[in-house]
Amino acid sequence: MNFCPRCGNQLPPGVRFCPACGNPVQAVTAAPPPPAAPPPATATAPLTGPPVPPPSGSGRSRWLVPALIGVLTLVAASVVGLVVWKVFFASAGGAGNPDEAVEAMFAAVESQDPIEALKLVNPGEARSVDALYESLNDRLVSQELKSSDSLLEAGSIDFTDLELRTEMVSDHAAKVDVEDFTATVTFDTSKLPDRLSGVRDAVRDEVGDTWQKTYTIRDLESPTYWTYDEGRVGDDEDSEYEDGYVDHEIGFFVMVVEKDGRWYITPAGTWAEYTAIIESRDHRGGDWTAYDRALGQDPITSAEPADVIDDLADAAEGGNFSDLLRRVPIEQSAVLQPFVHLVQEPWDDNRLGLRIDINQLDTTTEEMGDGLVRLWLDAADVGVTFEEEDYSDEYLNLGLEGECGWFEDDYDYGSACAPQWLLDDFGLDGAFVVLREVKGGYQLDPLATVVAYADALVTGFGDRPLDSFIDAVDRAIETQEDGYVEEWFERHCDCSIDDYDEY
Repeated sequence: MNFCPRCGNQLPPGVRFCPACGNPVQAVTAAPPPPAAPPPATATAPLTGPPVPPPSGSGRSRWLVPALIGVLTLVAASVVGLVVWKVFFASAGGAGNPDEAVEAMFAAVESQDPIEALKLVNPGEARSVDALYESLNDRLVSQELKSSDSLLEAGSIDFTDLELRTEMVSDHAAKVDVEDFTATVTFDTSKLPDRLSGVRDAVRDEVGDTWQKTYTIRDLESPTYWTYDEGRVGDDEDSEYEDGYVDHEIGFFVMVVEKDGRWYITPAGTWAEYTAIIESRDHRGGDWTAYDRALGQDPITSAEPADVIDDLADAAEGGNFSDLLRRVPIEQSAVLQPFVHLVQEPWDDNRLGLRIDINQLDTTTEEMGDGLVRLWLDAADVGVTFEEEDYSDEYLNLGLEGECGWFEDDYDYGSACAPQWLLDDFGLDGAFVVLREVKGGYQLDPLATVVAYADALVTGFGDRPLDSFIDAVDRAIETQEDGYVEEWFERHCDCSIDDYDEY
């Protein structure tokens, strides 16, 4: 009886390779004593000579290599899948702190990278805008108005000497003051597209082949607010402001909020902060601790899409503006919660009231995917009454049916219909709002509504009218005459610029 000299396995008669370990063997006349505990076939000692492959019919080695390849393939697929998930589905945007978010935004503007810039915007305010930009960019490329992802191929901007100062206004919000920067703007007329040859020639005649200018933050006009000082008399008789008014420069700042450990710029919050400083009685900004509280609040939803408008009307009648905002996706509404008190306090102090009577509301729904529902407003008749103590009520009636609408108040009445060419070109059948499914219910999504209308504008406008409009604008700029654009309106929509506003 023969045994393998490497692993001790008993060998069948006439074999040249051990079926257990694949070791080449020769006939052995005297069998060595078997080891007390033979090692497993996979724990073999290395060969001293070059390996000889076992035949295809050998036992364990037949499936070992395919199994190893399968395991490595599974691991590789898992790693690739994780990377794809991180890139496309995980929150890869934002920055590590408020300063970094603003610095990265300046860098995105400098590199003319809208997608990178959108990653730095509060996700609730940037949702779907990236897809809209892609549609717009594709349309501009197809019209030969640009040839790359760069926003403006003929222009560039370089920022230097950027100075920021950050003030934490709550645990999850910060105000970043832009105290200084230098911007060098360059314009190369030769890079304007051939499609706009008239514009290119007109600009070249005005500024030459290349134009460059350097600005600092001091060249920009700071937003201001005005206060009245009885002890001060204005020296400028030609000033549009009365004597005693004093202007206060606000400067330039950006509001930045934290979400899931990352910091994002909030355009809506920045606009609201400026508005609060300029318009509020004490010229102070919002109470950003309200943003922190909003992050932990449950949304208020409607059970069915058709209930959303009715429920919003009821919430508005209730006069609780914080709860009204909670009927909008929290990613958008939380940045407005800091300013609710600026409306709520005078509303309550003056005992104002609001009554909304929905006399008619006919709607149909359309699934849009990604948790969105388009609510078409087929017909509506809504009466709104503003109530104020010691004053007579003010009434407003709003109506909509198909492409036509009307309004009526205590003093006036008006009606209008959208021109048929506009509906045809943009593929719209009427008015709509977009709802978002949230935790089993539905909320009005203002941003998704705006994006949906903008997408119709970008993708729905026909190539032929767009081509002719671009040509008309190009000729108008080249010749400095607006007759070409007016002629386009008259030919395309059977109206002139003068009466276009009537629509």
